[in-house]
Amino acid sequence: MLVTRLFLITVLTFFLANIYSSQIRAVMDIWKWGAFLLLAFVLVTGVVKRTEFPSIIPLHVHLCFAFIFIEGSIVTISAAGIGSGVAKLAGWGFLLYVAYNLYKHFVTDTDRNNYYRIMLLVSKVIIYSTMVFYIFNINLGRFSEGSGRFTGWVDNPNTLAMLCLPLFPFLLLYSIKNKSISIGSPRVLLAMLAFIIMLTGARSVLAASVVATIVIVSYQKGGKDRLVLLAILGALAVTFVGFEIQSFVENFSTFQRSGDLALSGREKVWALAIMLIDQNPYFGYGFDSEGALIKQYHELLLGHQGKVIHNSYLSYVISIGLIGAIPLVWIILYSLYSVFKIRSSSHNESEFNFKLVSGALVMASFIHAIFETWLFSPGNHATLLFWVSFFCLNSRKSGIIENTSKRNKLNTGQ
Repeated sequence: MLVTRLFLITVLTFFLANIYSSQIRAVMDIWKWGAFLLLAFVLVTGVVKRTEFPSIIPLHVHLCFAFIFIEGSIVTISAAGIGSGVAKLAGWGFLLYVAYNLYKHFVTDTDRNNYYRIMLLVSKVIIYSTMVFYIFNINLGRFSEGSGRFTGWVDNPNTLAMLCLPLFPFLLLYSIKNKSISIGSPRVLLAMLAFIIMLTGARSVLAASVVATIVIVSYQKGGKDRLVLLAILGALAVTFVGFEIQSFVENFSTFQRSGDLALSGREKVWALAIMLIDQNPYFGYGFDSEGALIKQYHELLLGHQGKVIHNSYLSYVISIGLIGAIPLVWIILYSLYSVFKIRSSSHNESEFNFKLVSGALVMASFIHAIFETWLFSPGNHATLLFWVSFFCLNSRKSGIIENTSKRNKLNTGQ
């Protein structure tokens, strides 16, 4: 119960730390990191017993992460010495370690039910508070005037939509399993969540939600339909991204926009990112370098605000180069393969549902990460949930347990 309660406090405070108030945010930042560090301490001091764990992460996934951290450390130290870049890489590595141990914690049906209760409570807090701001027409964010987009209690509509992203797959699957309709039921919460996403006008989260829906619904229809719907998933993703960056590709050399992309200057900073990668393609510039690089080339980025690339993959390649991108590509492809294997890699229906909602979140996040830089950011509210879901999706049945089960059947004559 201690891990469950600390996990609840950690997730809730990470979400609420997005409030558009410097005083409240400062307090919530203390709470979120305090809860996170306490959760990490409890996890690494033996709360989770390895001998009770029925699934494993394949060795090649561990090797991919090892390669990323070894090369990332060498490149970052070589580029800028020991500083913020190494701290960012270490922070992400520590978060991965906590996520890995959390995934091992949610093994039994009881633990998974606790996870569902936590996500349901977090959903209620976020959705109800946001709806209160909508009902009273309160917009705190910097896009509140003249944009026609709803910000609620956070700084901009894209942030608000991203708060909804980790909640959407969970509420969707919960709505399929629980068909009751009442205040606080998953179906009513899902309807309100979808309404909030539409109010924000965040197309990246909308596209990610469509992907999550296809993953979950495909498994409700059966095996043959699953292949068809996952093919549609790929087609939708390629079509959506293709139309959005078509003009950017055509005008790459001049850094000019053509037509109405409505990407808030992203196409310009993406062009800069590709130019930087072309100048140093193999090893990159080290972690936490993109802010300084954007500042250096700010005269080319009229219309773009911020210190990030707004693309997790380009940001990653800038940090670690194309060589470091190889294990990331493998991780993405293996995750896609794991989506097809959710049923066969699950021990029971409870684990199947947990893997299904995890797979939906992972696939949705891979799409959303095209437009925002957060997959490798330890301070983002969605990062911890994403990596917990990643490990859950990519786990496989333990060969030791399967072999033991076969020996038991032979010994009993079954």
